[in-house]
Amino acid sequence: MRRHHIALVALLCSAAAVWGEGAWSDWSACDRTAGGTWVWSCDRAKTHVSVGRGPRGCFTITLGPSAVELDTPHAARVQAGRICIEGLPQMTLQFQEGKLRCELTAQEGERFFGLGEKFNSVDQTGKAVNMWVDDGYRSLSDRTYLPVPMYLSSRGYGLYMDSSAASRFDMASGPSGASGGAGRAVVIELQAPEVVLHLWRGDDYPDLMQTYCALTGLPEAPPQWAFGLLLSRSAYSSQKQVLGVARRWRALELPGSVLNIEG
Repeated sequence: MRRHHIALVALLCSAAAVWGEGAWSDWSACDRTAGGTWVWSCDRAKTHVSVGRGPRGCFTITLGPSAVELDTPHAARVQAGRICIEGLPQMTLQFQEGKLRCELTAQEGERFFGLGEKFNSVDQTGKAVNMWVDDGYRSLSDRTYLPVPMYLSSRGYGLYMDSSAASRFDMASGPSGASGGAGRAVVIELQAPEVVLHLWRGDDYPDLMQTYCALTGLPEAPPQWAFGLLLSRSAYSSQKQVLGVARRWRALELPGSVLNIEG
């Protein structure tokens, strides 16, 4: 038990250090390559930047050490550390020792929804959310079994970050930082030097979800029993107790499909 306690403390300390304050570097140069991509340079790193189009007009932004040659749409403008796409929020990126920081401007009153399974609220505006699988049992916080680095904005756009690395989404909880302004911003910090970001516009939330599904694909329909009532509790003390609950269900003619046994 003591070993587990020490391991947990070490994990929490390392998690706190991940998002600690540090010096973020701005990209000082932006050079166009013969293949149509850009190379951003700063005193600590160099990365390739590509902007292309995906399903349903989605914009795909690729950042990493290797060049991905894409035909940049006319609606996109690339500068050192900054990407401007018509109809989408301005994006500013910074670098810090193998990590990336992405900032998107937010409007006053703008709301943000998504980021996976949540126990606290569907609306994640003003919250700072860690994208990492965690046991959220008994805790109505941002801890979750199913984090998804995707959100939809009331401004009429969606963002999906295609990366399994640990990340943190600050959904306009405070003033903008990287651009030096006092306005609101979405700030994404990623524990990796490369990433693929997808941004898209939509007329409404169903339209935005259609594009997201076009990017990720649709799941197969679950079996019929999965749509029935599920009974779950934290623990059963014996097989006799489990069978007793099942027989009680049948006696009451409840339309139950699953009796979940935990612990």
